[in-house]
Amino acid sequence: MGREKDIDSIRALEKLIEGHEGHGKTIIQLKRTRNSLLNVSALPPEILGSIFRLNTIPHRKFAGLLKGSYNFLLVCYHWFEVASRTPELWSFWGNSIQQWTHRHTRCTTGPVDLVLEAGGELGDELRDALRDRATRDTIRKIHLSQHMGVEPTLNSVISSVIVKGEETRSSSVESFIVETIFGPAVDVSAFFSRYHFPKLRYLRLSGCSISSWDLLKSRITILTTLKLGRGLSPPQDPSHLLSILSSNPLLQDLSLSPGPTPTRPVMTGPPPRYHCVT
Repeated sequence: MGREKDIDSIRALEKLIEGHEGHGKTIIQLKRTRNSLLNVSALPPEILGSIFRLNTIPHRKFAGLLKGSYNFLLVCYHWFEVASRTPELWSFWGNSIQQWTHRHTRCTTGPVDLVLEAGGELGDELRDALRDRATRDTIRKIHLSQHMGVEPTLNSVISSVIVKGEETRSSSVESFIVETIFGPAVDVSAFFSRYHFPKLRYLRLSGCSISSWDLLKSRITILTTLKLGRGLSPPQDPSHLLSILSSNPLLQDLSLSPGPTPTRPVMTGPPPRYHCVT
């Protein structure tokens, strides 16, 4: 941002700060006064908050929090205050149960992006937090990946974000990814039968089971990306796939993995006899 415009005043305050020992009220006030003179303090809170968000929110689908992502909170009181009033900074809980447990209480008002790549058991506190988020419809993304197939973590997360009731609810989820490798299929039937999705644009399923593909046709209409991988049960039928495509005219990116390779029929009787007719 260039040279500090109040550099002389800043240097004078820094000398006063150096002359004090400890962390009493006087030195705290001096530091706040110095920081208020910095050029960066003149930035509108909205812009400063956006800069903080770029430093913290990962771009890859299953990336976690980088070490030191939130070190800017320690720079000065002004930055801490701006960050505390920027809900988007706290929308991401991390990508592990441990990080979810640590971060889920930081912000309860803004949208949340649920990303989980590592296994682990959900505690009662996390289950309650997920149910609360689902009830208030503040879940924006659900990205779940499990490669080991040892623990039923993904099924537990999905069941926790389903609001009980008879009537179909509207969901604000914009992106939904569930994929498993070398493990039992994750049942997403109850999730898609409970909601309709007026905002869902990105859908990726792999290693999942669903009671009927018609659920996607009747409840999802503005997809821009659809990726169907291996291990889907039942396999997508061409007629069902065509109906999904026709229901989503905005679709731009379509990816389909080949289904299971057909097996040759097993012959149980004697080999057939062929007669040559001349």
